[in-house]
Amino acid sequence: EMKGKECVFLVLLLVGVSLAQNATESNDTPAPTSDHISLQIDQWINDVELKGGSKYYKLAFSSNNYESEKDLIFEVILSDESNQDPDLFISKTDEKPDYWKNQFHCSAWGEEICPVSYTDHSMSDVFYLAVSCTEACKFSIRAFFTDELLIPEGKVVSEEFKEENKGRFFKFRVEDFSDVERVSINLELESKWHSHFHMYVTNDKENNDLPSTSNTFEVIPTFFGYTATYYKDSTGFCKGCLYKVYVTSKEKGNYKISFKTSKAVQDMTKAKDLSVKDVVGYNEMNCYSYQVTDPSSDLEVNLFVYSGDPEIYVNPENIPSNYRDSKFKSEGLFSESLIITAKDRLEAKASTGLYYICIYGSVSSSYELQLLVDDRRELLLHPGFTKTLIIDKEEIFHFVFHPKGEKKFIASNFMNTYTGSAKMAGKLCVFERNTNHRPDLSHCKLTKEQILYPERYQGILYHTQNPMDFLAGDSIVLNYDESKDCPSGKRCVYVFAVLGTSDVSARFSMTLLLENLTPTILKEGIPHEDSIQLANNHLFKFSVTDNMVEKLKIQLTSFSGDADMYVTDDAKFLEELTKDFQSAIEKMKSSALPGNLVDTIEYSCKEQDLKGTYYIVVTAYSSSQYSLAYSLQRQNLQPNSTDPNTSTLLREGKPQRISISDNEEGVSVSFLVNFEGNYKEDIDIKLNAESGNFKMYAMADKKPTKTDYTWSGESEIHIHNDDKNYRNSATYHVYIEKNKSFWTFLTGDITSYVFTIKFVTGDSASLILSGIPEKGKVGKNEPQYYRYILDEGEMNYTISVTPTFGDPNIAVSYDIGNHLPSETENNKMSKNIGADIIHLSLSEISQVNQFCKTSSFNKGKCEIYISVYTNDDSWAGYNLVVSSDSVEHAHLLIEGEPMKTILKANFHTNYYFKPVLGKDYTLTVTPETGDVDVFMNYIENGHMIKMKDWKVPTPQAFDLRSVRHATQKVLKIKWTSEKANKCGDNCILLFSVYQSPIISVDYSSFKINLVSNFEKLSEGNNVIGSIGERSYTYYTFEVLCENCTVTFSLTPLSGGDVDLFVLKDSNKLPDSNNYDFVSSTIHGEYLQINLKHKYFEHKPQHQKTMKGVYVLGVYGFTQCTFSIVASTSVNKFISVNKNVPFNVYQKAGEAQTFKYYQWHNETFAVSLSLHSGEADIFVMPVQKPKEVNLLEYIPGPTKYKWKTSSNYLRIEKEDPNFVTIGYYLITVITSQNTSYSLLIDPANTNSSSSPNSKSMIKMGDHFKVQMKVSEIKRYVFVPTVKATIYVIADMMYGNVSLSVNTGDFGSFSLTDEGTGRIEIAEKYLADDGESYLGKTFNLLISAMDESEFTLIVMQEHTLIWLNEGFPYGYALRGEDSVVYFAYTCSEANSRDRQAKMEFSLTTPSSNFEPQVFILKQNLLSNRTIEYPGKAGYNVKFTNMDKRLHMMSGTYEFDATSSNTLIIGVYAHFLDKEKELFGEFDFTAWSTATIKLKPDVWITRTIANQMDSDLFEVTVPRTTDMAVEVSPCVGKFEVSVDMGSVTLSENKVDKGIIPIFFKNQSPGTYKVQIKALQTYFVEEAEIQNSFTGQAAIYSIIVRETKNTTDEIESYQLGKDGKMMYKFDLKGSIELQWEPIYFYKGMQEVTVQNVEYSVFISNTPTVFMDSLCGITYGIKHNKAQLLAEKLTDTKYSFEPKEEGIYWVNVIAQLADETEEYFAYNSMEIAVTKTVVHRGKMMMLFVSLILIGALATAFYFYAKMRKTQKRLDFEMSDVRNLAQVSTSVELPEREKKTYQTLIPAHDQILRIKIMSTLFRYMMITQIN
Repeated sequence: EMKGKECVFLVLLLVGVSLAQNATESNDTPAPTSDHISLQIDQWINDVELKGGSKYYKLAFSSNNYESEKDLIFEVILSDESNQDPDLFISKTDEKPDYWKNQFHCSAWGEEICPVSYTDHSMSDVFYLAVSCTEACKFSIRAFFTDELLIPEGKVVSEEFKEENKGRFFKFRVEDFSDVERVSINLELESKWHSHFHMYVTNDKENNDLPSTSNTFEVIPTFFGYTATYYKDSTGFCKGCLYKVYVTSKEKGNYKISFKTSKAVQDMTKAKDLSVKDVVGYNEMNCYSYQVTDPSSDLEVNLFVYSGDPEIYVNPENIPSNYRDSKFKSEGLFSESLIITAKDRLEAKASTGLYYICIYGSVSSSYELQLLVDDRRELLLHPGFTKTLIIDKEEIFHFVFHPKGEKKFIASNFMNTYTGSAKMAGKLCVFERNTNHRPDLSHCKLTKEQILYPERYQGILYHTQNPMDFLAGDSIVLNYDESKDCPSGKRCVYVFAVLGTSDVSARFSMTLLLENLTPTILKEGIPHEDSIQLANNHLFKFSVTDNMVEKLKIQLTSFSGDADMYVTDDAKFLEELTKDFQSAIEKMKSSALPGNLVDTIEYSCKEQDLKGTYYIVVTAYSSSQYSLAYSLQRQNLQPNSTDPNTSTLLREGKPQRISISDNEEGVSVSFLVNFEGNYKEDIDIKLNAESGNFKMYAMADKKPTKTDYTWSGESEIHIHNDDKNYRNSATYHVYIEKNKSFWTFLTGDITSYVFTIKFVTGDSASLILSGIPEKGKVGKNEPQYYRYILDEGEMNYTISVTPTFGDPNIAVSYDIGNHLPSETENNKMSKNIGADIIHLSLSEISQVNQFCKTSSFNKGKCEIYISVYTNDDSWAGYNLVVSSDSVEHAHLLIEGEPMKTILKANFHTNYYFKPVLGKDYTLTVTPETGDVDVFMNYIENGHMIKMKDWKVPTPQAFDLRSVRHATQKVLKIKWTSEKANKCGDNCILLFSVYQSPIISVDYSSFKINLVSNFEKLSEGNNVIGSIGERSYTYYTFEVLCENCTVTFSLTPLSGGDVDLFVLKDSNKLPDSNNYDFVSSTIHGEYLQINLKHKYFEHKPQHQKTMKGVYVLGVYGFTQCTFSIVASTSVNKFISVNKNVPFNVYQKAGEAQTFKYYQWHNETFAVSLSLHSGEADIFVMPVQKPKEVNLLEYIPGPTKYKWKTSSNYLRIEKEDPNFVTIGYYLITVITSQNTSYSLLIDPANTNSSSSPNSKSMIKMGDHFKVQMKVSEIKRYVFVPTVKATIYVIADMMYGNVSLSVNTGDFGSFSLTDEGTGRIEIAEKYLADDGESYLGKTFNLLISAMDESEFTLIVMQEHTLIWLNEGFPYGYALRGEDSVVYFAYTCSEANSRDRQAKMEFSLTTPSSNFEPQVFILKQNLLSNRTIEYPGKAGYNVKFTNMDKRLHMMSGTYEFDATSSNTLIIGVYAHFLDKEKELFGEFDFTAWSTATIKLKPDVWITRTIANQMDSDLFEVTVPRTTDMAVEVSPCVGKFEVSVDMGSVTLSENKVDKGIIPIFFKNQSPGTYKVQIKALQTYFVEEAEIQNSFTGQAAIYSIIVRETKNTTDEIESYQLGKDGKMMYKFDLKGSIELQWEPIYFYKGMQEVTVQNVEYSVFISNTPTVFMDSLCGITYGIKHNKAQLLAEKLTDTKYSFEPKEEGIYWVNVIAQLADETEEYFAYNSMEIAVTKTVVHRGKMMMLFVSLILIGALATAFYFYAKMRKTQKRLDFEMSDVRNLAQVSTSVELPEREKKTYQTLIPAHDQILRIKIMSTLFRYMMITQIN
């Protein structure tokens, strides 16, 4: 549409530019590369000055700095803030790129960021860069790599730049849904001051390049950061595409990033707590729906704002096109509350029905939306929280504000009207309760006249002026001083009343802002904990008077929310604060870090004099709980003196709550001990972890570190008074280090670390506090002692101990002469089976008080002493609680930990719990004997007042109760109720349990448990949880299908033991006594439920449905981290995550499909750890799951891209079928009942890739691993018992290096030193031997060669599940050390249920002779495992073959009750002076094919002739392998799928039958051993004293090396054949050839070989093999003639005539100690008695006669030969001259014409024949 002149001008301009460029190209010769400045990765080239033109750089990579899977970023920033404009041009071909010659460029105004995608660079690339400036400029340049993070929709991702000038890529996928109208991206800066952040956005539909300064869609800056919103049909919007976002910052800082689309409205009707947390972007709206069912209830919409300023819009039936047309709305500032009364809804003609609640973001905001349905009358005002309502004419609303602990403050209450008019007034009145002890504020309410004419009434507060002049309404300023305004001993509240005064309904809001002016005095090292509401302020002060202070440090830690801190030392601060609060704090030094980062302000003596008074203002950016403390660093004048710096001071018996922030490793505390004279008591330091794990280090008079300490422990440190480091007058210092939990370590998530710590002193009896459960365990003759200090006053006491396992008992002493009670010396005791209880009456307590008054030893403390003990041989665990009938001794309930109690008739017991506001709870009380009733009260501000002031619930006065006669009493505590909501942040739940009046018994026992709202499981998604020992945690799963199969899988990740109990459609909680479905095995639970389950057998027809809600109770038999997943047969897939094992049980013929989402370009493996059975794996990738039906891609035997029949499948990223982003469907099909763990194991190709990718290894599980050269894999594991840890890489081939380390505790690192095994002894772990339990160990594996191995991490008493037919390697150290295996026989006879298990054990050590014990068990019914041993077993095996270092055995048993065996292998060593360490391989099988492992012998017995065994030989790579069969008894045929070797006749030709696989390609091959002939054997100890017909053999597979077509392996000289001769003395001289091997074509004799000679005179075939000779010696059928011979000959004289069988065994005298058997030789010996003199004469005569005959013979022969030679030579001469045409003699023609008709050939043959005869005759001569 340009005009003519403009068009001509544009054409001329383009032509001119082109000519100029051509001229430049023709005249500008590229400069040599030396002009380029070398650019290095992650290194700045700073302050480059350029006066126009270009500066050139060159970037080349090396293996040390190149990262192939990350994007490459080039960044040019300005060195100052001037308006300069450098441009960046990049090329890989042109050494001097510019605007026309480049592959990548960024030429936006100002600074430049140019990314290069990871697909566009390789390590061989060289990048040439040009930075061009049209004018003078000054800049810095660098290059670096960064990765891309995938963001799920709706999730807020928090990130941090810890360094300046950093950047990060993010990506997210927008699905192709029709209702997507908008895509929004929000970047929220968590700091309140805007940093130099920038955001750039692209997508792969409109622009496939990465975002940069020159390539980005529109991004809008806001006060909180940036937002990018792209609407349908606009630039930047797309569906079914991938967005990429680049965030960069010039400064350090925290930020949050998220994206959302305009999808369907979220239904809140079934939302947990009727609440949701969400984020709304700038000028956007999130909508929710709620179904109102009660026409008489009010609907309150509460919006609690964390950041920003969202608004509320509510409309019935639909969402208006203009949200401002909504019938109900609240447009106040910050947090808001909108109450829609029943009357309002009636007038809107929508008393019930669907309501839409929309949250509009005037700015980008984060919030929590909560709905309350109740009949509101008096509304509580919370400081900083806005409530919005609608009021009619002459209607009055009352609001109440409770000053919570504030003694003096200034507050402003604002009433702002938006429509209509209203008037506000208020008054201060005394808080009173009515006769029912309920709050009564009737005397405080204002009348219409008092509101309209407040000046006429005394004490009425009313509006004076409105300081917020941009709002219409009233405001009342409150200036409160408790000492003046409130009567002494009374509690006062403010009541405000609002009166509607306009003819139309008035919309108004109420907001109260509080400013506290009474400073709280802080003390050095003593932390102050408090909570603060949004927009409130807390004031503190402290003074510094010490001249030696060098540094002052003030720290504010936000436990929740975000509190900020302001500090000043201005003496006039308070005066300025009362005048203008905002102006005063603006002058203060501030720290406003986001979230729970620790705000820190420091002062140094180098900057100012530190003496003075300091004031601190804590403000709430969002409502928060915080801890504030200050510490001083003083000058240390003496080098070796005690560290003078502050640590938090503890007071005896006073728990101190402490939080460790994320950037701290630990904190220090201290306490004073000062006993007079020689008096001293034990010291106990006890730590109670609220969240996180910790390790304590302690020292006396010196601050400890992790490496320099005297005592250590996790939850307790006991310092005995006779400890050599004990001090009875000293300052004890404790350093508490945080330890990340396993799941935190695995995922990298940040968790809070909160604990309470205390110290107590006592005479070897630790102090126990009222109502606090004390956990412990006792063994026989190992009791635990406690002491309890009695309170003043008259009361009855109860001491109860409830077992968690075993049977503990208790004894009590209150006689000062018997401090430590026992079973024989005590004042009272109880030793019932199960729980025990002791009651101390008032008279007994009076007796104790008399002892106290007369005793100086007790220092006036009245104490009782308690011992817990057991008489059983096994350990007993318990919870010990001391309580009284006073509420001050109420039991503390710990969430998820059940407690058992015995209640005496006419007594009651109290429990209390500190809830989290807004979190629902369920209390269950299960009577075991008798019956009880439960009552509960909400204790408002209970956390802030004395326990004695708590109102105890009774049958006459309570807030909640459960008294129905039932097997379980349940209380559901919901925060949507009015009472719960009024209870506030410091609420306490107080429970009282009474014995039921309808049951007449002396005692009632019950179990009480409290849990929070259950986590809801979603279909097929894996959820990770953790649980303590003997405790429960709960989940729910909703099933919508009527007839389907429901599957629950529970997998212990840390090697612990968990059980699963399930109830359907019940308001009870499941446990071990109350369930509908159960799974309680010992290695993981897999529960399948359908309508065929017995649960549905007797149900009415309408209840025979799978539809309903299932409550899952996970019980921790031991402490454990686990994963749980629920699925139905409607959904064909189970989602699995990488790095986490997943437990499955499948019946024969079943198929299970798993869904794994891959979004990294990363090789991974599918690995099965089989506990029993066999399985096939089929895998199918799906490139774009959003566009296809996944059901069409389910893999199976006829449809797959990868498959394997082994337990391991590695999928390489180089595979043409590999999908970088998409789903992998994995189908596992089982041919028999199979139990397995599935692991998706990613591969790391170098040390820098995927540093956080760690796979969890279950203790005792085997996982197969394959690795490429230089590949690195990372694993983690968690020990479960107190025992040495063994990490074993059981190699199939290759070479790997193992390294184990931990930074969480102990700080050690161990490597395998090439052995493939790491042994972590207890000395590396902890002084107390147990503190490492449950801790995470890091395992790093590096591959030196291409390798394959089986990985196992094990300990003693770790139960290891064996896969049938697979050999595995293990290790034991120390005499009688043991490892336990569990084995499930695959099949049993269907008639008599007889099962059979065979095993083979081999070891390389001649000093190691283990013993095997087997015990059958029913693990489904027995919760406690019985381990086999010398005291109890079904069968044992001790028959170790010393020469083969091997043991085999067979066990047949009745499998009617169970087909599971527990196998114990105990270590036994022959020479105790040598190292007591033994490695061994163990294989067990029933009917399955046996897998052969390289270099491991397996011995087998075939009972019937012509029966056979089947083996599998896996060739993992192209190589040479040999299968060697060593017959022991019998004759065999060995066949492989490519050929066979058969033994025949009555003797064996070779001691070993080898079959070679030369240059064999990878694959699995079958080897069959058939018994051609069996023999009778008796007590063949190698096979468990077997007697009968049998054929016995051993088999091994070896990998060999191919060298010039010769197999390089040990060979027996002359194929093992021996020679013998008789000497003159009648002795037999044996000779044999030595062992050799080929080196190339050269035979090399093996050195250091020892030979043993064996002889037998019994017809047997045993002499041809090692095991046969062993059998013969053990049964006196053979004997050893000589051993340790180094020569290859031996002479012996038989004692008598007969037939002998002789053989030689060769042993390599090196570390391998290999044995080789020669071929046996049969020798017949006959002896005749002859006189020695006659014998000599006969011998000489025979020699003379022979000599003469020989001389005559050779003389005649010589003459004859001479004539023959002359004839032959003549014949040769004649033949050489004969022509071919000459006719041959008739005799010769007849001889040869039938063979070769050609005369030339006949001539040659004749000559050769003649020459041959000539040579032969010559030789004979």
